[in-house]
Amino acid sequence: EYGILAGQAHLSGDLPQLKIHHQLSSPFRAELNGTVADVLTDLRWQAELRVPEIKLQALRAQWPAMTLGGTMHGNGTMQRLQAEGELHSNYRTLDADHRFALAYEKDTLQLIRFDTTLAKTGARISLRGTVADLAKQPQADINGTWRNLGWPLQEPFAIHSTMGRFSLAGTLDRYHIQADGDLAGHQMPTGTWSLNADGTPQNLIVTKIEGKFLDG
Repeated sequence: EYGILAGQAHLSGDLPQLKIHHQLSSPFRAELNGTVADVLTDLRWQAELRVPEIKLQALRAQWPAMTLGGTMHGNGTMQRLQAEGELHSNYRTLDADHRFALAYEKDTLQLIRFDTTLAKTGARISLRGTVADLAKQPQADINGTWRNLGWPLQEPFAIHSTMGRFSLAGTLDRYHIQADGDLAGHQMPTGTWSLNADGTPQNLIVTKIEGKFLDG
């Protein structure tokens, strides 16, 4: 259901060190270069993946009309992997650059950093945290910050915030959100706001919201 895979691969070397070069031509273009060492004893690998552009709807029609492309470097063993890279995304007229570093071990994904910058406005969102129990029920513990963020995401903004922070903890079925930062808008006086909320896939229940503005 995701399309036919087609490509060419070249392998060279021996069991102590095997070199791999692979070019994928369908359903999108990609190039992988890497090495696998000590195949029969203590397997280790390192690789670089280059993807010029992926149109998500070419993989599955129900997905957003978004394109992704970039480069990722990774290394690891059978038990642990770590990777970092740069991505560029486009959704309609919204262009963004992403830089990330992550690690995976014992069914836990550690998000060392994930920084997103919107090209036209310079808005920046940064994430850190972990997602545990990926094979069963993913449990997230994510912290983040933002700078120069507006809504809608492109100018002219109805609401603008110079900086703020947030946290997200829990599962997809039940999660908790905390956020605080400054807000200003065309019909909103400048002030600082904080929010606490509990959510499910169907509902978001605000347990506390507090605004400080107009000196009161």
